Amino acid sequence: MRFFRQFYEQMRAIYQGMSRPRRIFLLAMTGVCLAVLMCLGVWIFQTDYQVLYSGLSPEDAGVITAKLQAQSVPFRLNANGATILVPAERVSQLRVDFAAEGVPSKGKGFEIFDEMNVGMTPFLQHVNLDRALQAELAKTIVQVEPIVHARVHLVRPEQTPFVREQKPATASVVLKLKPGAVLSRSTAQGIVALVSRSVEGLNPEQVTLVDTSGRLLSENKGDTPGPVASQMEYRRELETYLSHRAEDMLAQVLGPGRAVVRVTAEVNFLHQKTKKESYDPDQRVLVKETITNRKSATGGQAVKPGAGASSNLPNKTPPTASSGHQSNDNEENTDSEWRATKIEQEMEEGRGNIERLTVAALLDLSKPESAAGAGLVVADAEEIIKQAVGFKKGRDEIKVSDLKLASGTSLETVEAEYQESQRMRWYLSLARNVSLGVTALVAMLMGWMYLRRSRPKDQAPPPAAESPVQDDELLAGLLAEDPQRLAKVLERWLSEAETPARQPAARAAA
Repeated sequence: MRFFRQFYEQMRAIYQGMSRPRRIFLLAMTGVCLAVLMCLGVWIFQTDYQVLYSGLSPEDAGVITAKLQAQSVPFRLNANGATILVPAERVSQLRVDFAAEGVPSKGKGFEIFDEMNVGMTPFLQHVNLDRALQAELAKTIVQVEPIVHARVHLVRPEQTPFVREQKPATASVVLKLKPGAVLSRSTAQGIVALVSRSVEGLNPEQVTLVDTSGRLLSENKGDTPGPVASQMEYRRELETYLSHRAEDMLAQVLGPGRAVVRVTAEVNFLHQKTKKESYDPDQRVLVKETITNRKSATGGQAVKPGAGASSNLPNKTPPTASSGHQSNDNEENTDSEWRATKIEQEMEEGRGNIERLTVAALLDLSKPESAAGAGLVVADAEEIIKQAVGFKKGRDEIKVSDLKLASGTSLETVEAEYQESQRMRWYLSLARNVSLGVTALVAMLMGWMYLRRSRPKDQAPPPAAESPVQDDELLAGLLAEDPQRLAKVLERWLSEAETPARQPAARAAA
């Protein structure tokens, strides 16, 4: 109590000794210091909260908050209850503890058979197998980007010995995507293939894939784009593919985030079948050739034997024919049939042929200060884009502009920002600890200075006035003890008589 009273009296005396402007300045500085100390105290002693889980369903959030309350762990809710924050020093341990308890719940997979009862019926075993398959498939599908949550429904009819009564297995998958994300056609087909090949007797045609907005994602009519929605998706995938090809090539030279390429494709979805016949008169083909040979003999005629018995008798020499000139004629005719070459072409034009490409590119061709060598020019960049997208002269169009682009956010940039945030978090923690120590040190120093100022100084007793009686007694004692010393003292006094800087008693003590 005495300490505070003395402190109050001293502060009052100092304040009363000040002028009016100094008093106002002192009051303002005192208020500022108190406000800074209060903010510093609140900042030092506040709890650092970090995300424990995010994107939770209301059921999982309720289970987790109930467990946190049972363990007396402080927590906060963000994002309408979908994100839970807890003190930073307890995040890792709580995640491990909740994972051991199966929280947040993603459904029990084949672990459900670890809790089998002895009296379980075949029907319950069949139902548990379906539940295990559904949970395992959901866990696998969630790992695909950009899926946040998945739910699988399987229908597996019981086996029957009658083939006609056997029903096929079916499956339905509901997906929840990240905000603004679009599931590509190839990814949807991959999920359908995953589900169909994970369940016995399930065909890909029997798998239905939808998202939480009710949009059908599965395609059961083959790879050929048919409906309007599929056609638009095919165009989008084609344009994205061509754009990424060009951007990836330019990123190798310009760096990430310095090239933006967009491709617009006009695709023909009509199915045409054409049959064409043509003839080439310069190339004839022998189709048919007929060769006719005719032989004839000309000259005298032979005499026939006469009628009668003489001509019919054996060993009777017939009469000789009259001799004359005789010749043989051979005639050969060739009849050839030629036909011009006939060319038949049957062309079938499938769906999805590119009819026209329109390419627009924004490039930042400015050379960085740290880069060496010659930079890329617009003509070279345009040629690279043409080769990447399959540009055809006379059919496609391209426009390349050299502009200063804002720095994009790449994967390396995100990682660097995360590392920077972690570093800043460490710096803030260090600053908090240092400021706490400095505050304590300043408080101790101010207390010590105040105690030192308020403590009465040891005042030496005022020197007593020297009297001649005391001097005579001192001289008599010196004469009796040491006459030589007395002689030296007297001699010293005489030499310093003109400048008497000390009192006789002090000189005698020296």
